[in-house]
Amino acid sequence: MVKVDAQDLAVLSACSREQLAAMAAAGAQVRECYRLLEKTGANVVGQILAATDTFYEWNHYPEGDVFDRESASQYYYHAHRGAELEHGHFHTF
Repeated sequence: MVKVDAQDLAVLSACSREQLAAMAAAGAQVRECYRLLEKTGANVVGQILAATDTFYEWNHYPEGDVFDRESASQYYYHAHRGAELEHGHFHTF
């Protein structure tokens, strides 16, 4: 369960109905992705690295990043050298 505090409520209450609907639709897409991943025993990181033979710290995966011109967004996965508490993380723009 996600905890929502007063600051979160203030931000959400300032959003238009259209913005809230877009956020709800995005959340539904994320839930569907996780449902399908769970159904196949997969996970997001495994899918990103599936075409990779060797994982190198600092390299971006997938190679060349992912760009969506329509939404002007970008993401990639990578790891920092010596980061023992995590395998890696996503950068989203």
